Amino acid sequence: MTTLSSEYTVESIIHLYRDSIRTNFDEKIVTLEGFYHGSGKQSYNGVYYDRIYDADKLHNLTIIIKDQQRKGLITGQYYRFNGFINRSGQIAKDGSIRYGFRVTKIVEQLDQHKFISKDEFDLIRQRFDKDSVDIQSYLLEIIRNGKRPNIHIILGSTSIVDADYKSQLNEDHIFNITEERVNFSRSSELLNAFSGNDNQDNDLIVCMRGGGSGLEIFNNTDLANQVVKLQTPFVTALGHKSDLSMTERMADRGFPTPTAFGSFLSFIENIYLSEIQELKEKDTKIKDLNKRIEALEVKHNNDKEELKLLYTELQIKDQKKIKKLSLALLIAFLAIIVLWLILK
Repeated sequence: MTTLSSEYTVESIIHLYRDSIRTNFDEKIVTLEGFYHGSGKQSYNGVYYDRIYDADKLHNLTIIIKDQQRKGLITGQYYRFNGFINRSGQIAKDGSIRYGFRVTKIVEQLDQHKFISKDEFDLIRQRFDKDSVDIQSYLLEIIRNGKRPNIHIILGSTSIVDADYKSQLNEDHIFNITEERVNFSRSSELLNAFSGNDNQDNDLIVCMRGGGSGLEIFNNTDLANQVVKLQTPFVTALGHKSDLSMTERMADRGFPTPTAFGSFLSFIENIYLSEIQELKEKDTKIKDLNKRIEALEVKHNNDKEELKLLYTELQIKDQKKIKKLSLALLIAFLAIIVLWLILK
C-alpha cells in the first residue's frame, strides 16, 4: 500500500465517501484522528468494531482494530491512527455501502484535546442511535398536510430575544407559536420545561436565549440526556457560534442566534408559499387547457351537425336527380314505343 501524508478527520472521510463509489485513496494508508470509544462488545475473527469521534463529537465512524492493539487504548482519549478504509463486501438493504477504518498502527495519543467523560460518550452514542429529524422537511410535511405547526419556545425569564426571531416573520405567518419563560440558571426548571412539553401537541420544542455568559448550564449531562429522550423534535438557538454545548449536540438542529431561527421559519414559509403559487399557476393552466378542450369539443360537435345537414341535403338532391332521370328515361321509352307503333 502507498503511504499518504494527508491527515483526515472523521467528518472529512464521511464527506469523501458519502456520494462516491470509489475515491483516490482507496486501499491507501492514511492518518485518522479522533476520540476513541471502545463500543465493541466482543471480538470477531480477532478484531473489534469500535467507534472514533471527531473533536466536535458531531461525526463518528466505525474503527476496526485488532485485539492486541486495542488493549492499550482508553475510551474517551484522543488518538491518531494509521490505517485504510475497509469497505463491507455487501450492500445494505437501503442501498448504502458500509465502510470503516481498519487500524494498522496507533501513532500517538494526543493530550491537547479535552478529555471526554464516559457519560458524555454514552450520550453521544445514544444520540447517534436515535433517528435524526430533518427539521425543514418535517415542518414542510406538517404544513403540506394542512396543519399549522405548533412550536413551543422556551425563553429566559427576562429575555428579550423573542423580538429577534419575531422580526423575521410575517404578521400572518403560518406557525402556531407559544412561549414559556423559565430561569435559565436553574437546570431543574429547564428539565421540567423540556419534559413537560414533550408530546403535548407540540410539533417542535425550541430552547432560545441571547449571547453572553451562562452557557455552561447547557453542558449539564442531565439536561442533555433529557434532550435525547424527547420524542418531540428539539432545536436550539442559544446566541453563540463556537464551542457547542452538549445540549446543542443532542438537538435535532442548532441555530447560532434567535434571529437565525426566525429566518429559518420565514424560509420554510416562503418555500410553502412558492409551492402554493406554483400549484395555482398549474391549476390556472389546467383550467385554460380544459376550456380549450371544451371549445374544441363544441366546435367538433357543431362541425358534426353541419356535416349531417350537408349529407342530408346531398341525399335529398340525389333523390331529386334520380327521380328526374327516371322520368326522363320513362318518357324516352314511351316515345320509342309510340314511334315503333307508328312505323309498324
